Amino acid sequence: MTAETVTEEEKMRRVPGIIFVDGPTGRRARVAGTGLEVFEIINGYESVDEDLESLLEAFHWLKAEQILAALRYYREFPEEIGEILDEMEDMVPPEVQAEYESKRRRPR
Repeated sequence: MTAETVTEEEKMRRVPGIIFVDGPTGRRARVAGTGLEVFEIINGYESVDEDLESLLEAFHWLKAEQILAALRYYREFPEEIGEILDEMEDMVPPEVQAEYESKRRRPR
């Protein structure tokens, strides 16, 4: 548990505006003050072809700083967020995936 806490503390130090919260699927990075996990914002970012203006519009109720914190976290820890996005994608039935396939630019 100590190693995990140190890791989280380091991540929060490197990316201000990110916190860690326990949830039904374990501890995950969340954007402070939003209730949104980083992967949710990154999923939105990918769905707008990584266009920042479109992302800001899609999450219009968030401050730009909050969205930018999620993007910074993703840039710092792409494998972590990529794994979560892959898990979420695996939950989608193949026929739905085929119909709504999006471009994937994250590391595998």
